[in-house]
Amino acid sequence: GVTPKKEIQEGISFDEWMRHFAPPSKLVGGYYRGEISWEEFEVAYRRFLESDALKIQLEEFAERCLKEPITLVCIEADARCV
Repeated sequence: GVTPKKEIQEGISFDEWMRHFAPPSKLVGGYYRGEISWEEFEVAYRRFLESDALKIQLEEFAERCLKEPITLVCIEADARCV
């Protein structure tokens, strides 16, 4: 993912940006263009996160979350970060 704001910079505004967990741009675009509903977006994004390509990284991140404080941030202006 690409942050839309120049003032949001890794190491300054936040410690780490795990871009590989961001939803694919085609999926985000499909939602914003109204081609898929939020519910369809959620299902597709979960499938993406559960893919073999991300499975090990997601498991490692989950383990890390058990050991240290983690703050998740969403920068969307009209976000459904729940």
